Amino acid sequence: MEIPKANNLWVPYATLVLAILLSTFGLPGWAAYAAPEWVALVVIYWVLAIPYRFGILFAFLVGVVMDVHGGKPLGMQGVAMAFVAFTALALHQRIRIYPPVQQAGMILLIIGAYLVIKQALRALFGAGFAPGGLYLLPALSSALLWPLIYLTLRGLRIRYRVK
Repeated sequence: MEIPKANNLWVPYATLVLAILLSTFGLPGWAAYAAPEWVALVVIYWVLAIPYRFGILFAFLVGVVMDVHGGKPLGMQGVAMAFVAFTALALHQRIRIYPPVQQAGMILLIIGAYLVIKQALRALFGAGFAPGGLYLLPALSSALLWPLIYLTLRGLRIRYRVK
């Protein structure tokens, strides 16, 4: 298979910057526990849409940027984000055949595993635990938002002919 010439790669990077900005905004009160994992959702989309351009190293570097941006230990988000990309790459042919509403179930599992890895790494680095199982709520909100994210990013990819 021949890899097509890159076209409009600024679109994925612009969506990632927007996702990083969205992840920095805090939500009020109880909603803060359920804030979606914007960056992970965008990484999953681009890994599923263009797996020959975006992969594990890309996701790791995005995670490192998030670590630097958030002031976290270097590599913590990178490892978790690399897991997300690895899982999405391993399952991309299966995930892509389903409509976005059915894909949301797999997104729930991937983001849930991502959050468990992040929680384990936080404990390893001594950053403490989130109370109870509340740290898994973003997996649910991310899965609920997946169809909207998918359709929006797909529309951008088609409109700007991202390859």
